[in-house]
Amino acid sequence: MKNICYSGAILALTTLLLTGCEALQKEYMKITLREQDKVLTFGREAGLEKSVTFSSTTSWTASVQGDWLAVAPDSGNSGSNTITVTTLRANDGNDGRTTEITLTAGGDPATITVVQKGTESTDDPDPNNPDPDEPVVSDEKFITKIRLTGTEDPNDVSDFYIAYDENGNIVGTDRFDIDMEAGECIYYSHVSHTVTGSDGNEITVLTRNEWISTAEMQSEKSEYTSSILLDDNGNAVRQPYAVGDEDLWVEAAYNADNTLKTWIWAGKEYENQEIAARWENGNMVYFNEEDITYAPEYAAPETETGFDFGFFLILENWITPASSYMGTPSTNLPAGTTGDSPRTFRYEFDGTGRVTSAYVEEWELHYEIFYGEQEMQEYPKPVL
Repeated sequence: MKNICYSGAILALTTLLLTGCEALQKEYMKITLREQDKVLTFGREAGLEKSVTFSSTTSWTASVQGDWLAVAPDSGNSGSNTITVTTLRANDGNDGRTTEITLTAGGDPATITVVQKGTESTDDPDPNNPDPDEPVVSDEKFITKIRLTGTEDPNDVSDFYIAYDENGNIVGTDRFDIDMEAGECIYYSHVSHTVTGSDGNEITVLTRNEWISTAEMQSEKSEYTSSILLDDNGNAVRQPYAVGDEDLWVEAAYNADNTLKTWIWAGKEYENQEIAARWENGNMVYFNEEDITYAPEYAAPETETGFDFGFFLILENWITPASSYMGTPSTNLPAGTTGDSPRTFRYEFDGTGRVTSAYVEEWELHYEIFYGEQEMQEYPKPVL
């Protein structure tokens, strides 16, 4: 009887884990629409067209309800895609009519509501889209979540959550790294940084780490408290990167206008192998033996405070509460780097000028950027 009960418990646990992993995998298979593209409004005439650009983590299909509307193409691959929506027939009725376009990529579908005006339709704006020719203006000012995926493997995901105080300073960050293989969660990592207090020019941060690896059949938990030191202008000038034998730290220096001048990652064991960055005229121009290039079409994200997203890309995913204290954001987003392993960055923006996607072309990486309040999802953990 004990063996039967034990086997039943194992089966139930296995089912629960697989269900959780499948749900997580499904959640990663998604389409991201810009807010202003979720409702399209057309006049009553046939032959009117509008374009919609969206990003998908995997291959996708599009379907339309009704015979007066067409969408092309009706399928595509992962990455950035653009579809053209066309009215096939004039609306000879008095009232407007509504239908939907459904975009599906394996997970929850994304829906575009399409309105075509009738013969007696007024020019009053659609309450769901006050002016379809103008972008929807949002009060969501700060980047609060970043999702990193490899375009060839959407199951290997990193999620970054960022919490701010009323002044726009980062008071907490959470990073989750999840690796799934054939529907099975094989790696889990969670690193959190939480501001626990401040005293003058010193901010106290509690850092917690947890990781589980089925490949190594190991797991580990740790936590430590460290301090971020600020100058008299409120800029971060020193922050420990880790606590331990290596004693690593980050130091930054600033210009008179509080723009960043230099940033150095170093330690007692790495004095001759430090990682350094340099800024000129508000833009990062050098990082660790790489020069940074810029393009006029890539302006900085329209966030009033927060952190420097271009700096985040160059540093390859390094973010802590100190990130929002490191001077003013760069004037522009980097277009690429030169050196032994050059990188090319490509961006997508919404109608308000906020960056919504960033791509590292050579490394086939995709960053999705989210604003406003975010709900932290539950991430499954492998069982050793």
